[in-house]
Amino acid sequence: MRVSVIHPSTRIGDAQELAAAARAHAPEGMAIRALGAPFGAQLISTPSTLRLAHEAIGTMADTLIHDDGVIVGSAFDPGIERLRAVLPGKVVGAGEAAMRTAARRGPFSIVTTAPKLGEALRALAKAYGLAPHLASVRAFETETPFTAGPGDAARFFASVHTAFKDDGARSVIVDWRAFRADMADGLGAEIALIDPLASAVAAMEAALGEVL
Repeated sequence: MRVSVIHPSTRIGDAQELAAAARAHAPEGMAIRALGAPFGAQLISTPSTLRLAHEAIGTMADTLIHDDGVIVGSAFDPGIERLRAVLPGKVVGAGEAAMRTAARRGPFSIVTTAPKLGEALRALAKAYGLAPHLASVRAFETETPFTAGPGDAARFFASVHTAFKDDGARSVIVDWRAFRADMADGLGAEIALIDPLASAVAAMEAALGEVL
């Protein structure tokens, strides 16, 4: 089964990195294809760049008709309504998958490195009927746009702890491109971190389960 994983940016290498990460979670028999947005921005961090991503990914629907499944590999699920209109039953959004995974545990928070897009995440939770489960959106600024700087891990840990201690979250969705699973080792067993891409691959596996 072939599944296309779409990265919403135009930065060279982003789509390949995302696909490599998806393959680490994919079951045997799921072939991952990497695709980037045909136009837009290198970094999705403002309402205007997110609007561009919605438009760009929405134009890709006709090129995905022969895929068995499509994953929109962004916590913001850009373009997903247009894709689902053309490809019903075949499209999974990383944002929705992560939110539904987190909501099963109770109240959840989202930690993002895009402070200007907090309202977009709240709107997405509302669109999916999950607003009552969203405890908070916490944001921190990274030192550099594409990699983790020396102080970024500390900012990340502080945001996660605040979400649990002050906001009452039972789990935290991590919207940070530099996040690695081993970063959770110092957080404590009671803190559950949700990876949007891993959630999306699991949701796609479930959707395709009968044919994989």
